[in-house]
Amino acid sequence: MTRSDLLRLVDTELDALTPGRLTQVARAFGPWSVWILCPAALRRLDELFGNSHRMDLAEATGEGRTAILFVLLAEVPLLRQAIALPVVWRRAGAADDGLVLPFGDRVSRSLDVPGWRLCAPEGVSKEAVELLTDASLVRWESGWVPAAIALLDVADTLEAPLRCLATGEWSPESGVLPVKGIPQKVELAVELGAERLLVPELNREEAERKRAELGAELKIVSLSCRHRDLREVLRACKDLFPPAPRADAPPQEHQKYFDRLISSGQYEKARAYYQRVVMPRVAAALREQWLQQTGQQSADTLVTIASGNAASAFYSVVATQPDRVLLLYTQNMRQKAEEIRDLVARFSRGLIARSPRWVFCEFDSPDRLVEAQQGLRDQWLSNVPEGQVVVDLTPGTKEMTIEMYVSVRRPGDRAVYIRHRSKEGMAVPFTEKLVVYG
Repeated sequence: MTRSDLLRLVDTELDALTPGRLTQVARAFGPWSVWILCPAALRRLDELFGNSHRMDLAEATGEGRTAILFVLLAEVPLLRQAIALPVVWRRAGAADDGLVLPFGDRVSRSLDVPGWRLCAPEGVSKEAVELLTDASLVRWESGWVPAAIALLDVADTLEAPLRCLATGEWSPESGVLPVKGIPQKVELAVELGAERLLVPELNREEAERKRAELGAELKIVSLSCRHRDLREVLRACKDLFPPAPRADAPPQEHQKYFDRLISSGQYEKARAYYQRVVMPRVAAALREQWLQQTGQQSADTLVTIASGNAASAFYSVVATQPDRVLLLYTQNMRQKAEEIRDLVARFSRGLIARSPRWVFCEFDSPDRLVEAQQGLRDQWLSNVPEGQVVVDLTPGTKEMTIEMYVSVRRPGDRAVYIRHRSKEGMAVPFTEKLVVYG
C-alpha cells in the first residue's frame, strides 16, 4: 500500500468500505488506529474482531512519550477531526522499533539535546507516517511544546507528570506561541481523561471557557510567552515540574532523585541524568583518588574493554589521563566502543588535559579476545616503559579481565578497578570508588 492508497481509503465514507479495506487501514496505522480513527470505524472493527479499542493516556505519556494534539486541516471521513498522536523519543542508533518523525530534529536542535530521534510507535507503517506528516493535513508546529517536554523528560532533568497533555508552537525569537484549535483540544483532553492541559498563556482564556462549558475538572496550566527558553517557562510551573537537584547539590540529594527515577521505572531518564549531571562530578572525584594513591599525573596507555557499562571505561580514562587508549571489544560491542569514545569527547571537558589517541581492537568473539591478549602486549606495548601501562579490570567478563591482568600487565604496571553499588543494573550515584593495584 502506498501513501496515496491509504489517503484514498481514509477519504472514503465508512459505509462504502468493505471489511477487508477497513482492516487494511487499521493495519497501516497500527497502534495509532485507536487514537485517530473515528469512533464509528472503531466500533465496526470491534464488531469484526471482537476487540475493545480504547485510548490509554497513562501508557502514552512519561519516559519520553507523549500524545500530541492536532486538529486536522481537512475533513477526512475515516479520521477524527481532533486527534491525539502518540510519539516517543528514542536514542539515535538504538534498535529501530519505530519510524523517525523529521519534526523531532527541529525540537532537539532548538533545545540543544543531541542524540535523540522522535519516533512513531512500533507497528505504525511508513505510509501512515507519511500521511500524518503531510503539511496539508497536519500542522506539526503546534506539537513543539509537548514534543519538547517529552524530550526534556527523558534526556534532561525535567520530571513530566503522567496524564498531562500540552500544545503550543515555539520560535527562537519569541519563545512559546499561541495555537489554533483550542476548543477541540480541550474537548479531546477531557475525553482522554487528562488531568492537566498546558497551553500558551495567550490561549488560556479560550481554554478556560471551553473547560467551563464542558463542566470538566481538567486543570488548565498556562505557559509564559515572555521567555525564549522553554526550560525557564517550565521552571515557573514548580508544582507541575519539580526541579531536579542542582549539579553541585550534596550526593545524598542526587541519590534520592536517582532512586525516585528508578523506583518509578524511568530507567532511560535515570541513565541520561547520570551521564549529564552525575558522571562529571564522579569522574573528578575518581581522578583525585588516582592522584592520591599513585602520585602519577598520567599514563602512556590504558588498556580497557568495551562492555555494557560505558561509564566505567569513561571513568578510567579521566582518572588515569592516558596518552593512548587501547580499547578491546567484540563485534557485537562495536557500538558500545563508539559510545565510550563519544562519552569522553562530550563529558570530559575541563577534566582531562588532552584527548587520548584511540586504538580500536575488534575481535570475532569473546574467546578470540581472550586468546589474543598476549599478542597485544607484544604488538602495542613493547616500546612502552614499565609503569606506564594501566590495565582496567572493571569491564568485561571475569575471564577477560583475569587474562588481561595476567597477559597484558607487566612488572611495575598498574591495574585499576572501580567499585560501586548498583540498582537495576545501574551504578548508584557517588558510590563509585577507585582501587589501584600495583
